[in-house]
Amino acid sequence: MPKRSKRSTKSTHARTSSSAPVARAAGTTLRSYAVGALPILNDILQRMRLEEFLRDCLPPEDRRTKLSPTKALLVLLRNLLVSREPIYGVGEWAARHAPDLLGLATVDMDRLNDDCVGRALDRLFLADVPSLVLSVAAHAVKEFGVVGRIAQRFDHRLFLRRLHRRRDGATILGTAHAGHHLRSQ
Repeated sequence: MPKRSKRSTKSTHARTSSSAPVARAAGTTLRSYAVGALPILNDILQRMRLEEFLRDCLPPEDRRTKLSPTKALLVLLRNLLVSREPIYGVGEWAARHAPDLLGLATVDMDRLNDDCVGRALDRLFLADVPSLVLSVAAHAVKEFGVVGRIAQRFDHRLFLRRLHRRRDGATILGTAHAGHHLRSQ
C-alpha cells in the first residue's frame, strides 16, 4: 500500500475551535460568520422583552452555571426559528454565527453545548411557565398591537378566547360563546 504524503498544516484557510472559517494573511486574521435572519429576529425578540421576562421567571441560577440559562434558552429559540438543529448540534450551529448576534460574548461560545442547553431547559421546567406565557403575550399585544383569537372546543360549545383592548387601553381576557358578546372573566 503506498504511503500518503503529509499535507502542510500551514493553510491560509484554517478553522478555529469556534468552527468559523478563518483567513490569515500578513499578520491579519479575518473570521467569517453567518448572519442570516438573526438581526431581524433579534429586533423582534428585543421588542418582546423576552430576555427580561425569562430572567424574571426562571429560578435563581446555580453557582456552577457557566452560561446563563436565559442566554442558552434564547440561543435555542433562535436556533429553532432559523435552522432547527437538534439540541446536540446547537453549540456547533452557534459557532458558525457571530456571537453578538446570539446575545453572547466570545468566551460564552465555548460554554454553549447540549449539556448547557439541557440544564437551561430544566430551569425552564421549574419556572412558572403559564405566568411567563401570559406576560409575554400581554406585552406582545401591547407592543405589536396584536389581537389574538383562539378557537377552543369545550363541552361541545365553541368559545372564542381573545385578548381585548378596552377604550381606556387596558387589556382584558374574555370569553364569548359563538354569536354572543364578549364578557370579561
